[in-house]
Amino acid sequence: MHMKMNPLQTAHQEYKEFQAKKKRKLNESLPFLNEDNDDLIPALRKKQRIEMTKQLADVQFQLHKVKKEKDRALKIQSNLVKKYRAFVTALSGLQIKMKEDDLVQVHDYGKTISLLETDYATQWSAQIHKYLQGRNSTPAFLAAITLILDERAESTTTMSFYPSD
Repeated sequence: MHMKMNPLQTAHQEYKEFQAKKKRKLNESLPFLNEDNDDLIPALRKKQRIEMTKQLADVQFQLHKVKKEKDRALKIQSNLVKKYRAFVTALSGLQIKMKEDDLVQVHDYGKTISLLETDYATQWSAQIHKYLQGRNSTPAFLAAITLILDERAESTTTMSFYPSD
């Protein structure tokens, strides 16, 4: 069976038309190239090469600048992470290590509680045993202490020193 319109021949014909149209547009946009000036084309190419070299140098400079900024940001972030981990370890006694983005390991870092032997510190021994040693929760301990101190503050401010009439 013979095809009346061969797809390969059609594609070749369309490509030739596309190339001819492209060449025609180029000739229309640069009429001075149609002249018989042999020195003009190499001069234009040299000018384009110089412009491209300048653009390349600018892009390389910007790339170098961005890499320096990235390194500086990573260094600052690394220092902040170290400080944060030290702070969390000091407060909670737990050491947090990030293995991957989705994997976190928490290690007990030898949790010990040391308080000065003062009258004020002994008031909190029940809360220390209940929340820090029993539940292993610093936030719960701090919340309990805050509520107790808030209750004490309210009870001292609502007390009246004058007899009621």
